[in-house]
Amino acid sequence: MIKPFRSAAPLSLALAALLLAACATTSSELGSGYARDLRALKQAGYARVDALPLDAAWTADDLARNFAHVVHARDHRRFDPQPLRKWRTPARYRFVSMDAGPTPEERSHMQALARRLSAATGLPLREVEGDESADILIFYFDHEERDALLRSGEIENEVLLDLLENLQEGDDALCTFNTLHDADDPEQWTTMAMTVIRSELPSEWRRSCLDEEVTQMFGPAYDHDSVRPSMFNDDEEFLFLTDHDEAMLRLIYDPRLRAGMTEDETGPIVAQILAEGGYGR
Repeated sequence: MIKPFRSAAPLSLALAALLLAACATTSSELGSGYARDLRALKQAGYARVDALPLDAAWTADDLARNFAHVVHARDHRRFDPQPLRKWRTPARYRFVSMDAGPTPEERSHMQALARRLSAATGLPLREVEGDESADILIFYFDHEERDALLRSGEIENEVLLDLLENLQEGDDALCTFNTLHDADDPEQWTTMAMTVIRSELPSEWRRSCLDEEVTQMFGPAYDHDSVRPSMFNDDEEFLFLTDHDEAMLRLIYDPRLRAGMTEDETGPIVAQILAEGGYGR
């Protein structure tokens, strides 16, 4: 039986020594590069922050098509078709970092995001501190910290190891996440999740990672280049949760849709829900 995560243990002396031995300029150089990339995206009309983009209307038919892409990974470049993943219990999140994160602005942003996700899903989502257990862990690590953690041999959780390795393999992914479910549950309801965010990112991109990674934990887990207006598109046109994305969450958390359903099973139900109205603009 999977248990909720608790806060991370203090760093060992060996791991602290590895951090001190790491190159001190790498994260700084990466951070400067990411800041340049973000400025270039904005100059090109990308990295938008509007939640209700007036130049990007969408219909119920768009939402149905996009549901198949972001929930079931239809036509995905790397993944086979996937079942619907969703939570059915309240969730609690915790920030975990060695040094750089979260800032007060990022913590406030996450609190506002939690309220929006709760409104869309009907599930309470709140931060925990102290000894209270958490279902969602939000890690902030820079390049040297990730490298030291991987070399230390102290990380026993395979999911966290995979996330750290994914970020260290290249600089194209800004952040990454994964969800877990009880192995004994045939419907595979999500019971916990974690994300690793590059702490060398500009603050706006770190806040964008909170929006995208935490939202994707709740069901719309896959990106596709035809999904718009949405965060769930690797073109970085929108940095934050849009009205389309909130509608996607409302659709996913309609009680007629259950975790573990295939696209063939959700398709007729999604069509029925959308036919009842209230979606699109």
